[in-house]
Amino acid sequence: MSGKVYLVGAGPGDPDLLTIKALKTIKKAEVLVYDRLVNTALLKIPYESCERIDVGKSPNSHPVPQNEINQILYEKASQGKQVVRLKGGDPFVFGRGGEEALFLNSLGISVEVIPGITSAIAVPSCAGIPVTHRNISSSFHVFSGHESNSSSADMDWEAISKLKGTLIFLMGFANLKRLIEKLIWLGKPIDTPVAIIANGTTSKQKTVVGSLANIISQSEQIGVTNPAVLIVGDVVRLRSHLNWFESKKFIGKRILFTGLIETEFFNHKHSYFDRLSEQGVDILFYPTIKITPLEDDLSDFLAELHQYQSLIFTSKNGINCFFNFLKKRKFDLRMLSGIQISVVGEKTALHLEKYGLFPNFVSPDNTSSGLLRIIQFQNPSQKVAVITSDIGGANFVSSLNQSGLQTKKIIAYQNQPNLSVERYILDEIEKRIDIIIFTSPSTYRALKKIAGDRWKFIQHAAIIAIGPTTADAIEKDGFFVDMVPEEHSISGIAQIIEKNLLTNEKPEKERI
Repeated sequence: MSGKVYLVGAGPGDPDLLTIKALKTIKKAEVLVYDRLVNTALLKIPYESCERIDVGKSPNSHPVPQNEINQILYEKASQGKQVVRLKGGDPFVFGRGGEEALFLNSLGISVEVIPGITSAIAVPSCAGIPVTHRNISSSFHVFSGHESNSSSADMDWEAISKLKGTLIFLMGFANLKRLIEKLIWLGKPIDTPVAIIANGTTSKQKTVVGSLANIISQSEQIGVTNPAVLIVGDVVRLRSHLNWFESKKFIGKRILFTGLIETEFFNHKHSYFDRLSEQGVDILFYPTIKITPLEDDLSDFLAELHQYQSLIFTSKNGINCFFNFLKKRKFDLRMLSGIQISVVGEKTALHLEKYGLFPNFVSPDNTSSGLLRIIQFQNPSQKVAVITSDIGGANFVSSLNQSGLQTKKIIAYQNQPNLSVERYILDEIEKRIDIIIFTSPSTYRALKKIAGDRWKFIQHAAIIAIGPTTADAIEKDGFFVDMVPEEHSISGIAQIIEKNLLTNEKPEKERI
């Protein structure tokens, strides 16, 4: 397969503003070369085997020069790889995408451009500022705010200052004072409305509104930083009526979800977490654990199947690994006939039903101790197999053995820290986390390992544990868990977040 480079626009910041075609292209990337302003959530889209190369540049800091970026793209494509060059906004709007395309074309490398939503339009929109509006502005003009020697000579500031439409400056915050002074010096009225929008379209968006006369002092007072978009023109006045984004109820709140994503829950059109997102909550899905199926114990179990009278599943992960193994071995499920099946939790029971099996016993509270209270065995000394992970089930198996049962732990999968998300989580920690959700003791221990010497950040976040076992593991380390839902499930967690934790202050410690 011949190599190819896709110049892909990542959009203005919010990952939900990525186009469908861009999503499809990123998914199949073998090499991902990305910029500083690309949302880290997009870096999780390709397969884990995808090579990710950070060539991010910031004002006055170019760790990877453009000629080296060009060379990286050429070399990777020359190796026959599908390369995605992921750029903030649109690749052909001040992104040097044209230069990269021309360079690759000159060397015979196939290039395709996937347009992105430019921040020039999207960021003002999210600040409640339409770039055009009837009877106010019939045009808008986009400029690079960088003041390099070559670019400033090409910009006719006298003509720019006389334009009647909306003026939009990208990447201009570092040169804000010079831009404002030039516009005033060349005749732009000092009372012209101005807005500076930082971190546009994201939960960190902050907008400062003023005029050419005072916008510099206003921005310094509030502490606006890059990346920022500068808007000059009368359309800025409309923000007082159209400020829809920053007026969301929970704008700026950030939740870190550390468990494995339950696809059917999070993809549900009306999921509770989707409703939280619509209210401005930034939900960060970074599973701190990964599941690796193991087959040795399962092979032994099948060989001794005739000896067992009872089978217990403690999680959906165990169910998946168990039945995937059976399918691989072409095992006929009718061979399980006559074996009593029990599961921990109603969600686990529903998952088992997808394989055409219905459990005899289900713990009502999603805990193994709850299953112990209700499960019944025809023979008090019968043989029981508990399908679980390498690090789970020890206490449960011990309790079953103490009751006289012959119980064996069947390790169906390995539960390991997901180090592939380390760089992303460390980046998010720097931005502040308001709430952390732990779905198992292993997600807690894994995050602790991933965070390393930055682990103390947890002291400043509210903590939710899915159930008492997870809460106990956290509290043994000296951290008090803010809340444990009555329903020990993802749904239960979602239901308590808005009601109890999304306030302006960290809540007092209490257990629901």
